[in-house]
Amino acid sequence: MSLFDQFANEYPPPVAAPVVLEPAYPAVRTQGGNPVFQLDRVQIPFAVVNLVCVAVANSLLAMAVEGHATGGAARDPAAPRVQRIFRILLTQGDAIEEIELQPRQKGDRIRRLFLDPTARHMLISTEAGDNYYLFDRWQKPRPLSKMRGVIVESIAWGKPRSGSADPSTGVILIGSRQGHIYEAELQPTDEFFKREERYFKQVYSAVGDNMPICGLRYERFPAVPRKYIVIAATPNRLNQFIGTVSDAGGDGGIFGDLFRTHENYYGA
Repeated sequence: MSLFDQFANEYPPPVAAPVVLEPAYPAVRTQGGNPVFQLDRVQIPFAVVNLVCVAVANSLLAMAVEGHATGGAARDPAAPRVQRIFRILLTQGDAIEEIELQPRQKGDRIRRLFLDPTARHMLISTEAGDNYYLFDRWQKPRPLSKMRGVIVESIAWGKPRSGSADPSTGVILIGSRQGHIYEAELQPTDEFFKREERYFKQVYSAVGDNMPICGLRYERFPAVPRKYIVIAATPNRLNQFIGTVSDAGGDGGIFGDLFRTHENYYGA
């Protein structure tokens, strides 16, 4: 036995203590001890084929599905595909509504669904730039003619007008693929000659950028009633606009003055 072997037998190497690996993020929990985020499976009682997109708000799941019509056309690959929207109340698994969208243009397809925080208002955007509005009491989406040609990428939902009994969306901001920001308000109506768009107007354009507005949000300053902040995100930039808005009266919009003060700054 060599001197090194004798030393190894008399003094064995120390056993390394186990290393406890911490996650890269803290386990955020509420005051009651429940996790802030929880992942669960949604039980859908039918097979989902060709899922296009989903949107979730206020325990409501909206799901756009593309498929062939039933009957003989289902066997014909060249037959037009049917655009369907399912509204599923997550608190009641059997509360499912199926709604069929008939696009204005032949062959057009749904690309995005947008739900407001109350899940009462849904905006449906298609690949051809047509947009449709679906109120929670309706079974058929209605086209938004003033928004034709606008490929919607994001929506900043607002609050309904204070003191008003009508179920409108309130003031909303819409970001487009072309880099424009629009202001609008949608109001469900049963009158045949009345449009759902109370108003729709462009309030800003990302001059020189030409990047889609992929994220949009606005909030009011608590201590200053007419002071707002708007956050607009593009794929390579995050922008904020702070300013005073017009009075929220009439149908002319309120955000024009706020964006006008930033015209020479944005996109420079």
